[in-house]
Amino acid sequence: MRRPQDRSQLLSLVGEVLDEVGDLRAVIEYDMDDEMSDALGVVDAVEQDLRQLQSELTKEQWVPSGSDLPSMGPVAHVSRHSLPFRDLIQLANDCQKKGFADAPD
Repeated sequence: MRRPQDRSQLLSLVGEVLDEVGDLRAVIEYDMDDEMSDALGVVDAVEQDLRQLQSELTKEQWVPSGSDLPSMGPVAHVSRHSLPFRDLIQLANDCQKKGFADAPD
């Protein structure tokens, strides 16, 4: 997958990840097994970061930060089984860090 090329594509990606977050939260709350419950704190952090990013994009105040989203540290410690859309989170993070796909790294 490639980084989004413009604000519209990044907003769409962020919306997709937030939908995935909502779905995963529902699964975790319904079936609170130990492995999945470990992901709940990470899901909360990812949602907070992405809501902030979404707000900045919507207000046209977003600029690439040059650094990772704060939730990326915890995301790296959660298995792909527990966080199946981790690649989408990473893609949004890459854009937050480096800018759009056509921007220089």
